[in-house]
Order: sequence, then structure tokens, then C-alpha cells
Amino acid sequence: MNLELQSFLDTAGATSGADGATAHFGAPAEELRAARDGSIVCPLDGFGLIAAAGADAASFLQGQLTCDMRLVDEARSLPGGYCTPKGRLLALPWILRRDDRYLLQLPASLLASTLTRLSRYVLRAQVTLEVAPLAMLGLSGPEAPAILEAAGIPFAAGTGGVSHHGEHTVVRIPGPQPRFMLLAPAAALIALWPRLTAGARPAGAPAWDLLDVLTGLPRVLPETLEEFIPQALNLDLLGGIAFDKGCYTGQEIVARVHYRGTVKRRCYLAAGPGEPPAPGTPVHGPESADQAAGHVVLAAPDPDGGFLCLASLSQTQAAAGGLHLDADRALTLRELPYLAAAEG
Repeated sequence: MNLELQSFLDTAGATSGADGATAHFGAPAEELRAARDGSIVCPLDGFGLIAAAGADAASFLQGQLTCDMRLVDEARSLPGGYCTPKGRLLALPWILRRDDRYLLQLPASLLASTLTRLSRYVLRAQVTLEVAPLAMLGLSGPEAPAILEAAGIPFAAGTGGVSHHGEHTVVRIPGPQPRFMLLAPAAALIALWPRLTAGARPAGAPAWDLLDVLTGLPRVLPETLEEFIPQALNLDLLGGIAFDKGCYTGQEIVARVHYRGTVKRRCYLAAGPGEPPAPGTPVHGPESADQAAGHVVLAAPDPDGGFLCLASLSQTQAAAGGLHLDADRALTLRELPYLAAAEG
């Protein structure tokens, strides 16, 4: 968490949550509605960046991540998975390149453990791994492109596209509306803040979580470490797995699931009543009293009441219906556009 940006946000009316990330700017319900229906700017202080530099950085990451690092350059970014040898996910970083370094964006709660684990495998490779000191903001909504244009900051047209302007890097990420991740030194983002908030409402982490849920963009968190294989979180449908790139940690398991056509679990969008459940909360079906049909991946408050969540579920039980968290909290599945396209 960048202390310079955090200090500024405190003066801008931010309220921090228990994890230290920005929870809201005084009106949580209005911020959620703005995230869904309007334009928001959100501190991404619940995330961090690992920087990989050196002559062997690309080949090192190619052997660790599920995506094809040959496709990541100054103009293109990708999601990827970091797995155990058994193909279980340890992290789902978003990967980009800036200033001759690869940057892996992931939840701050996984930053130290992921850095430590990756460092064990450097061995004699010419790679340095460290936490990058850059700060991050998220910008989303129909007005987001015009806001960036008015600020004189170029952006890519397609999802995953990256542009650079002075100290700023802008990454276009998936979203229900135009959505961007801005990376820069804290002072540069602080200077940009008035221009962003002139057209977008400041919002806290739950609003950004809501956008990830609506988009079907999953996360691995400490509560779900080693719980999922990449396909169970739709990483193949999001372009985060390369099946023709050769070996990487966990590749044998991930490839076997793909080539045998045995993807038993997928990530679904669901709605339910009450407070958002924690990541890892079991989901049950009519035939799974003793064994969970799946688990919650990420949840956020629904602006219309209750919650929306991503849940990794047995495809068989998802099709059968009758899913619930507990005796009185039924889940209703909603459509993720990219999942419907893949099934069709």
C-alpha cells in the first residue's frame, strides 16, 4: 500500500477498511450504483505489483505462468495463473510490461507470499524480483474514455491494450463498461486526481469488486489459495492459458483437463440475499449435502440489495439448479457473456 497516496486519499474523504484499503468515500450505496450505472474512480490500494527485470525475466515467467509471455509487451497485457505443481492456483496476476520490467498485479494480501515463492525458483537465471513502488487507480464507466482524453492521456482501444504517457501507464481491462487501470508514481496520480474526479465519482474497493464480479474476472485470495485449477475460474476463456507454449509449473494437470475435455467446474455469476459471503464459502446443491457443489470466489454488495458473486461450481450441479449457501440463502445464476459464448 502506497503511504503517500493513502495520506492524500485521507484528505479526500476516504475511509479505510479493516485491511487498510479504501472502503468508501462516505456514501457506499451511491458508489455501488455509480459503479454499475455511471463512472467511478477507485484507489486500487488493495492490490500490489511484483516487478520482474533482467535478461531472463521473460523466459523465467514463461516457465512459471499459464499465459504466453511472448504476447506481453509494451502494448499488450494478459491475465495469467501461477500454479502449484498439481495445477492449483496460487495467484491470478494481470501481467504487463513497463520500463523494461514485467509487472504482475495481484491482491496485496498475496504479494509477499507470491514474491517469496517465485524467488525460490530464480536459481541462476538473470532475474530480479521485487515489489514495485508504483501506485494504482481504477477508472470505469461510459465517461472514462472522455475523462482520459480531457486529461491528455492516451489509451488503447482493445481489452488488454496498454499505453504509456510520461509517468502514466494505462491498461484497458475487461469490464461491463470501458474500464482502465492507471499506474504511476503516487505524486503523478495525486496530481491527476482532480481531473479524474471531475467526471467520475470516487468509490471504494467494494465498487471495484462489483465490477470484477459483473465482468466475470476472478481472483485468488488467501481464503482460496490452492482451491481451484485455472479452468475452474474460466482463465482459459479469458485468454490466460496458452496450451501450445510448452512447460510451466502445473502445466501437466492444466493441459490434461483441456485435452481430455473434462472441465468439471466453471466460474458462474450468481445473486443471493443478505450480506456478501466470504471467499471460499461453500455452495451446496440438492445433491451435495455432504460435499460442496463449489465455492464462492469473490462477492460484492448488489446495488439493488443482497449480493452478487462469482462462484466456481460443478457444471452438472449448476445446470440442475437449487444452489444455496445455507438453508435460507438460495443462489440465482445469472449469465456471464463470455461463458454463454463458450458454451454456445
